[in-house]
Amino acid sequence: MSSLFPLVSFHITLLLAAFVCIQGQQTTVKDVDGNPVLIGKQYFIQPVSAGGPLVPTPLSISSLCPLGITLIPLPFVWGPPVTFANGWSASPKTIVDTSSDITIQFKSNTAWPVCNEFSKFWKVNDSSSEPAIVIGGNPSRPEESWFRIRSAGVNIYEFSSSAKSIGTAPRFWFGLPQLILTNDNAKTLFVTFKKLGGAITSTPRIEKLGLRTLAVN
Repeated sequence: MSSLFPLVSFHITLLLAAFVCIQGQQTTVKDVDGNPVLIGKQYFIQPVSAGGPLVPTPLSISSLCPLGITLIPLPFVWGPPVTFANGWSASPKTIVDTSSDITIQFKSNTAWPVCNEFSKFWKVNDSSSEPAIVIGGNPSRPEESWFRIRSAGVNIYEFSSSAKSIGTAPRFWFGLPQLILTNDNAKTLFVTFKKLGGAITSTPRIEKLGLRTLAVN
């Protein structure tokens, strides 16, 4: 009987360790103010190191649509906000955590002058070893339109898809960094989230300028 006690104790310890590990993996995603990021609410994505908003831009001179996503180096300026939704529509989750499969959708008070036949959901444009992140996703296609958010510090995060990170690389639009899917840790994009509200309530100037540029081009 006494010989069974250490074995039972060992298994209980393993179970508790596994539980703590699982709980640790399901970290609540928080905005810059320390509040949980909520499903369905609008947030601005602000890159940490590069300092500038994410805006829709063409991927190449020969193909306007679908639009890619470019990091514009203008600190203290907001791009179009996004909303997060559960990948599984039946999911009861109301708060985003690091175990959530989510969709990401641009929201805007301004009608986009181009590519309106495409949805505003993000997706992986699987056409190269480092495919671009583009606009035009379908929430019912998890292989290309579902993402996860990983913790990278205190209220700092990165996006991932299919075990790869979303990063940036210089591309067509003036050589500015565009969002890609990559295995290169040096290219990983780190971001924070700012909830729309308070003093930030309208369409940002950078969005209006970016979309106007698309219309001219």
